[in-house]
Amino acid sequence: MGGAQSFHIDHYKPRKKFPELENSYENLIYSCRQCNAYKGDFWPDTLDFVLGRVIVHPREEKIEEHINTEGFIWSGLTPKGRWTVSRLRLDSPVLALRREDRMRIERKILELTKSVDELASALGGDLNFSIDEREKIEADVQERWKDIESLRRKISGAMD
Repeated sequence: MGGAQSFHIDHYKPRKKFPELENSYENLIYSCRQCNAYKGDFWPDTLDFVLGRVIVHPREEKIEEHINTEGFIWSGLTPKGRWTVSRLRLDSPVLALRREDRMRIERKILELTKSVDELASALGGDLNFSIDEREKIEADVQERWKDIESLRRKISGAMD
């Protein structure tokens, strides 16, 4: 699933409260469908600001300063990070599983890429392959490239 099914354009400052920023590039954020829905029209009031209930602005702030993204289950490092994780449900089991699957796929891509490079190197070397062996290796290389491209399509974009 991709495109509009997966990604939206979010208004960091909600259109409902900041209609003058509806088309302001600085206010537009690339967002997954779920984060956009969880954020909704939230905008912090004065008390929220004091308590750190503010969503991290991914284009203006370094996420890793607010959110620990090293594992599959993300956690907040600052009040703003904790609020962002909570509000957007970035610590959900579904997202943790998605991140784990994605890492497994990325490892498989690396493994396949290495094996394709080794096969391509063998074909270009001074090894004496019969025509049948060479054709089998070339077919194997093509099949592995198809696998790599299929896997890449499944995980395009940044880790979420």
